[in-house]
Amino acid sequence: MSAHHGILRASLLSDANKFASLRRWSIRQLLDFKLCHENSANHNIGGTASTATTPTPTSATVTANTKSLLQEVQIRLASQHSKLLSFSSSLDPYARIFKSEEVGGGGGVDIVHKNLSNLQILHENTYALLQSVTRGDATTASNTLTITLQQRYISNTFDEIMSRHGNSVEPLADIVLHVRDTMLPTLPSILRQPFLHDVKLLHEHEIEQYLHSRLMIQLLCEHYVSLHNNKKKKKKKSIGGAITLDGDIFDLIDDAATEARHVCDANLGVAPEVIIRKMEIEGAEDCTGVRDRIVSPPIIRSWLHHALVEVIKNAMTSNVQMMHRGMVLTSTTAGGAEPFMLPPSVHVRVRMEERSPIAVSDGDAGSCDGDSNSMMNTTNRYLVIQIIDQGIGVRDIDEAFGFARSSSRKRWDRLKEQQSYAAVRQPLGSLGVGLTLSRMMLRAFGGDLTLSNNHRGMTDGVLVSGCTATLMINCDDSYLAKN
Repeated sequence: MSAHHGILRASLLSDANKFASLRRWSIRQLLDFKLCHENSANHNIGGTASTATTPTPTSATVTANTKSLLQEVQIRLASQHSKLLSFSSSLDPYARIFKSEEVGGGGGVDIVHKNLSNLQILHENTYALLQSVTRGDATTASNTLTITLQQRYISNTFDEIMSRHGNSVEPLADIVLHVRDTMLPTLPSILRQPFLHDVKLLHEHEIEQYLHSRLMIQLLCEHYVSLHNNKKKKKKKSIGGAITLDGDIFDLIDDAATEARHVCDANLGVAPEVIIRKMEIEGAEDCTGVRDRIVSPPIIRSWLHHALVEVIKNAMTSNVQMMHRGMVLTSTTAGGAEPFMLPPSVHVRVRMEERSPIAVSDGDAGSCDGDSNSMMNTTNRYLVIQIIDQGIGVRDIDEAFGFARSSSRKRWDRLKEQQSYAAVRQPLGSLGVGLTLSRMMLRAFGGDLTLSNNHRGMTDGVLVSGCTATLMINCDDSYLAKN
């Protein structure tokens, strides 16, 4: 190891230890983050105008905001690098066993260590890139022109980070699949349980912490880049950066359904119809008394788009599989030609719902500002989107959300111009990653994604079987995401 690399590793370790002290972001804090000189607007948050007005930031504030964000991303990268090191070191005690003649899995250990090393190098290089920015004069600005150039440089840096890490989930999924499905079965039975206990790559909560932290890095980078691009294009209405305000949720669902249809048709040769229906509000009437008014909360459009594409694509696939099994009604072409099979439609239901705050186990939930215990006596408003298929159902719901748990090895290919999010440029559904990431995206700010198998019968004139995916988007913009 060179002296330079040793210094870099020491800096990574030092910054990784700062991770616990990082701030936790809420949607409101993201909206209040100031990139440039601008008059603060009253953001329409969750259908209610915000009365708080933030003063126009000075150049010093702009510089401080930028430098703080750079340092935060740097610390998050260091934490991820530390997690990768722990993944690798947890395998070390078993390396000799796998390399023995009795087991004969030495090559597998080498492959895993090499792939983990490649991910570590990726994080080291990205961390070094940020170091070069924060240690230079790129974050020092004293006039409007300098600030503009600074923002362009920082935006390009964050865009580079998103590009570098755009495909880094897939290698991790391949590593986990190899360790669990190839290496584990070669161990003597007496060692398999200790192996499962010791190797952190096989611990769902360890993987989820890594992926969640990565999503937050990508979100912060995307937010800055979007703010910069909106300012450059003078899109005064697009003040939210990565956050979409007053968005038309039905347009978003249409976009996701269109992308899912393209993917399904390209891979299966047929794509079921998607029927969208607006439902009435459950639990309470809104202030106008109009029960069917849908209020779109501030949303991270790229995240919700990804989740919708994932569940609609899965619903379509399930319906087509049902069609091939011959379990749906047939339709006859004009003129009495031979009957042919049609996949049943995918139904989307949208409504508002008031209920107690969603509680997520294992520390996945964030908290509201103030005393989190008071949440037990309050209600939150949620935008609820249900995707109902009439397919084959889900055999094991817990397994469906497990990371890298899929029987299929054929990857779906999303059209390049329709990449929904840098964190998941390839949907990876066939690797068992899509649902995992989708649920994490929704849970990050107090929502959730659930699956439930349907009981056969008629609902609203629709033959119900298969599965229902329920996406719940929290309208409370003060909810703090975990780190």
